[in-house]
Parts: sequence; C-alpha cells; structure tokens
Amino acid sequence: MDKKFLVLLVNGFVYKLLIRFGVYLIAILPFVLTVVYLRRFSSSVVSIALLSLSILIAPFIIIITTALLVFVHPRQPNGAAELFSTGYFKWLRRNILFEIIISSAFLNNLANRIDIVKSLYYKLAGAGNPYQMIIAPGVTLLDPDRLVFGKQTFIGYNSMISGHIIKGSRLVVQDVRLGDYVKIGSGCVISCGVTIGDNTKLDFGVTVGTNCKIGKNVIIFAETKIDDDVTIEDGAVVGKFCKIGKKAVLRQGAYVESFEVIAPKQVYEAQRRQS
Repeated sequence: MDKKFLVLLVNGFVYKLLIRFGVYLIAILPFVLTVVYLRRFSSSVVSIALLSLSILIAPFIIIITTALLVFVHPRQPNGAAELFSTGYFKWLRRNILFEIIISSAFLNNLANRIDIVKSLYYKLAGAGNPYQMIIAPGVTLLDPDRLVFGKQTFIGYNSMISGHIIKGSRLVVQDVRLGDYVKIGSGCVISCGVTIGDNTKLDFGVTVGTNCKIGKNVIIFAETKIDDDVTIEDGAVVGKFCKIGKKAVLRQGAYVESFEVIAPKQVYEAQRRQS
C-alpha cells in the first residue's frame, strides 16, 4: 500500500476516534453526574426525571460541542491544495467534524424530517442561510460551510452538492451559491464553484461540473450533463439528455433541443423555439 495513502487512513481514523471519544464523553457527563449524585434525591420521581433529562439532552450536547469545534477549527481557504499537504489535512479534519454533526444518529431519526431541525444543524455546520429552504430525504450536502442558499430553495431527493473535488493530485475547494427560488430536482449532482441564479430550475438527474455559472430563470431538463466551466446565461432552456462541453457558453435566451450535444468552448446563440 502507498505510504501516503496509509498516512491518510491512519490520520483520518485517529482524528475521528479522538474527536468522537471527546465529544461523546462530554455528552454523557450530565448522565454520569446525575447517577453519582442520585442518592441525594429522596424522590424517585425527581430521580427518574433527571435521568431522563440527562439522556435526552445528550444528542444536543453532541451537536453543539461539535459545532463549537467547527467554529474554532482553522478553515482551508477557497482554492487548490496538494494532496497530503497541510491544507489538505486541515480540510479533511474539518470535514470529519461535519460528518459527526450531519451523520448523528439523532439527526437521522424522525426529527430529521422537520425542516427547522435540518436547517439548524446545517447552520451549525456552517451553511449560509439554510433556514428558508426545503431539503428532501437522502440529500447529501458536502462541505456545508461552502454552501450559500437563497430563500425558498428546494433540493430534491437523493441529490448531492459538494464544495470540493479531487482533480489529479490536488484538492479544489470552492463555494457553491444558489439564488432565491432555485429548484433542484431529485438525483442531481452539483460540484464546487457553481453559481445558480434566481428562479432557475434543474430537473431530475442533472449533473453540473465545477465552476459553472448558471443565470436567472434558466430551465434545465432531465439527465442533462454539463461539463466544467460552462456559462449558461439568463433565460436559457436546455432539453433532456443534452451534453454541454467544457467552457461552452449558452447565450441569453438560448434554446437547446433534447439530446443535443454542445461542443467544448462552443458559443451557442439564442435559437427560435419550434412551435
């Protein structure tokens, strides 16, 4: 096994073990203290109430403690870092903290279906303005501190939005920004550095590559694949099962028929829609 890869595995495992152990130890302290001092309470009702309370607050302590660790943990700035560099491990450790918050057993029960609960823990993990959005079940938000959402955003079932990507020997980290009233369908994948304007709608299964700029009032239909560094200007409509090559540009109001292929770096002017 490659030595650098082994170091990566060990580093991640040890850091996760230490963080989880420390956070969970803090979380069970109220329960331990309650058990230790239980004999001071003559009323069994009071004892049961205190024990129950100490158990109920444990998940909240886990979330809050981890969020505080995220707050004080150094943040890798947007840009690129070599794999196994200091910047890379800084990003990796911060993401382990995100995993503890977002994968918490407490947050994956029925309470997770309550939008205000989802918004709260994504905010604790660093997401920008998550309170006015709807996140369907099965959604994966990687690097939540790189994600900025507009009001009344919807993200459909099983979609993924990531603030990072591994390109060759480099880690690339960039913010993702979604405007107001953006609708992301189920099974979509949005990569780092993407900007999506207000009132834009992505149908199911759409893939958007890194550093794409999608304007306002754009509609992209099902299973379309958009490569890196593509620009789609305001009011464009892209049909089903299209492929848009790297660094292509769709001009304002462009209409792309279903199954059409746009070559890399092609500038696609507005087309009259078929009646």
